[in-house]
Amino acid sequence: SRYNSLIQKIQTTMEKINDYLNKGNLMPTYLEKIYFALAESRVPEEFTGYTWNHPLGEWIITLKKRIEYIRDWLKAGEIKGYWLRALIHPQGLFNSLLLYYSQKYEQTVEKLTLSFDFTSYRDVSEITESDPQTSYIYDLSLIHI
Repeated sequence: SRYNSLIQKIQTTMEKINDYLNKGNLMPTYLEKIYFALAESRVPEEFTGYTWNHPLGEWIITLKKRIEYIRDWLKAGEIKGYWLRALIHPQGLFNSLLLYYSQKYEQTVEKLTLSFDFTSYRDVSEITESDPQTSYIYDLSLIHI
């Protein structure tokens, strides 16, 4: 998975930086860039693939929560709602839902559409309804440009 690759990349990078610091050798430019980003509490672009404007600590906490969410989802099987921001590519969830419902109701994917309604739920634990045609997503961030 992408999270496993990311964790491996972080671990390998930190080991390399540690080795260079312990031996007193000059670091390659790419490691130096990562080192200074971490020293300034910024998330290195090499870890995200894009510029992250929030502090490093917040990113680490969120990463940990995302990994726990995915792990819990794998263990539980069915879940009450999908945490959209935990997914690297949320479009994959929507495609999977379309495929699931197309098989369940023996319809072609092309005939199905997704519709969205906003609820007043503050937390996924508040979901008590059980509609077989409904999937809940939460923590949707809308950006106004």
